[in-house]
Amino acid sequence: MMNNVLKKITSIALAVILGITASVSPAAAKVDSDNTPVVYIQQASALEAYSALCSSFLVDNDGYVTYPDDYAGAWIENNELHIAIAISDNADVNSSFTDSYGKLLKEYDCVVFEKVKYSLNELNALRYGIFAELKKNYSVISHYVDVKENKIKLGFLKYDESKVYDSLKSLERAKNATNRLLPDGESKEYDYSELFSLYEDECVDTEASVIGGMKINRGSTSGPGRSIGVCGSFTCNGTTYNGIITAGHNLAVSGSSHTLYKDGSEFGKVSLLMWRDGANGDWACVRLTNGDTVTNKIYGSSSYYTRSITGTLDDLPVGTAVMKYGVTNGYAEATVYAQDVAATDSSGYTINGLTIATLTSGSSGGGDSGGPYYTPSAEGGDSYNFVGVHWGSNTGGGGSNIWFTPYVRFKNWFTVKTY
Repeated sequence: MMNNVLKKITSIALAVILGITASVSPAAAKVDSDNTPVVYIQQASALEAYSALCSSFLVDNDGYVTYPDDYAGAWIENNELHIAIAISDNADVNSSFTDSYGKLLKEYDCVVFEKVKYSLNELNALRYGIFAELKKNYSVISHYVDVKENKIKLGFLKYDESKVYDSLKSLERAKNATNRLLPDGESKEYDYSELFSLYEDECVDTEASVIGGMKINRGSTSGPGRSIGVCGSFTCNGTTYNGIITAGHNLAVSGSSHTLYKDGSEFGKVSLLMWRDGANGDWACVRLTNGDTVTNKIYGSSSYYTRSITGTLDDLPVGTAVMKYGVTNGYAEATVYAQDVAATDSSGYTINGLTIATLTSGSSGGGDSGGPYYTPSAEGGDSYNFVGVHWGSNTGGGGSNIWFTPYVRFKNWFTVKTY
């Protein structure tokens, strides 16, 4: 770990305060008269120093920051602002402080400087290229610079450490970065773990996430509604898109892709469609055209709860218990009654390859079309298998049967997101 090379002397009073608070546990932290925890008050000076530092950086219209060539990041520790400076081993960090940062931060007694090997600009330039290369073969999903360790952190859903490091050694950009650290004339292989650190991470659900069971409309505000089945990806005309699967009926538009809407704004366009007389199933692939993020989530017992799709099943045998969700009637459960059924819809189209199930709880009706069918997986917990999308029901006529298109009918066209 890097050593402190310069530390301005704080006042005796501040030292006393720091000494007292160092022994107080977070749960028992003192508060001021306005009930603000003391830790927030004590770090205020360090934050002011950091703000002054950041004011010297160039920021473009898109929010990208250009850092000084020797700047390697900053962090707060023990109410002090630590600033890392990337300089050669024989250079004096005092000179860098005086020349580059001294005037800017001279009024702050809480600044500590650290000497490191890599600048933030170097590490940022390296990590994006490394991420793009590794993503071709590994489930790498995140990356960032750990400024305290002066390392690039790479997050994976799962990984084999030795294989990832072997891959890093084969990448020219990684070789170039690590070779500069070798002393002249030394030929031994560099330890890549000094520059890269691997960890297990998880996918993030953003506030603008797409969840199976959400409502989409054929018109911007008042058009007929239907349900999102599940998120995934598909290829159309040689291009792979993120998108969703839903029911296909009534989505065909002559000469153009049909636009769908969510919450009054454009959501996506129908790119692949199976809905015609004699079709094998009824489905549509919709590519996202807004800023929403695809997830592996679907609504559970209500829209207040989500469940995770971690696998798929092509088709289900008679007697299988299934769950479903639709925007109009919410959550329901049913038991598979028959497979590979040909049925005629209200437009006079006969659709082949459907599965019938009989409701055991809940209801189904208009607007539920396209919603997800799923079953718990053998893994248990929050793990479910996606099995198809809703087609129709006769519950409005007093019956209790529901029909859906099983996943096998569109699995060669649409890949379900399972993580």
